[in-house]
Amino acid sequence: MALFQRLEPTFLKESSDIENQIEKLKEILPKASPSVQEAITKDLEILEAGLAGEKRIIFELKNSHLPIFVLHDIYLKHNDLTAQIDFMVIAPKHIYLLECKNLVGTIEVDSKGAFTRTLQFGKIMKKEGIYSPITQNTRHLELVKAMETDSTGKQLLNYVMGDAVSSIYKPIVVIANDKAVLNDRYAPKGIKQKIIKADRLIEYIKQSENQSSLIPATVKGMREIAESWIALSVENDNDYIEKYREMERELRRQKVESQPPETKETSIICPKCGAPMVLRTASKGDRAGKQFWGCSRYPQCRCIINISAES
Repeated sequence: MALFQRLEPTFLKESSDIENQIEKLKEILPKASPSVQEAITKDLEILEAGLAGEKRIIFELKNSHLPIFVLHDIYLKHNDLTAQIDFMVIAPKHIYLLECKNLVGTIEVDSKGAFTRTLQFGKIMKKEGIYSPITQNTRHLELVKAMETDSTGKQLLNYVMGDAVSSIYKPIVVIANDKAVLNDRYAPKGIKQKIIKADRLIEYIKQSENQSSLIPATVKGMREIAESWIALSVENDNDYIEKYREMERELRRQKVESQPPETKETSIICPKCGAPMVLRTASKGDRAGKQFWGCSRYPQCRCIINISAES
């Protein structure tokens, strides 16, 4: 690859949607109810672990000294299908679709290609099945091919010589956690070739490029391929907060349904703090036995509206 000696790894897209999710969740965390805070905290742990894994892959790619263009976290839509691809790496002879998994524990792949994970908690071992990341990445590849065929396929493939599209694309699952153990001894050959640890990623790309008989694309062609995929990517329109809004609404419904009729929240808003008012009955004092509107945040807010005062 002497032609590309002066081209270092170039990131044309480095930002990540995960960072946006984490930022939004941290904003709503302090305002959420305790049970919703617990759910948000668990999701934050998963997202932050995923982000740490992706940063590990970024480090490997940036220090690879390979002649590549890298797109990080691109979101593609085609008809009713979507794909969020962690990394698309455009090399002279191949386009690598990297699915990053920052898994912990021992990852096993059996002879049928099924994935399981074993976690150790002290002396207790817990084994669980996990969704195949190979299947996930294969679906990403199918969508990529469909988008090329239906839209700018000819334009993109003109820069990579040869008609064997399946040979151009290399979908790879990368286990980013150094402490994870990968046991693929009994995995089918086709799966074993598509899952690697992060420390072997650069070696894998180098071998794949050196062993391929495809004619390499030019630097200009590689850049145009990368820019074409950036143009095809769209913003992820998922509302990450809506799940927690719905949880809050469901908790409120359950709370209202469990209250006796005289204490249920209403559409009347507390003029002092903005919380819903509830209908209560005075138990003592001059107004004993009479109803009034009291703030649902009592005793933090002691605002009341006497019924007789309203009329």
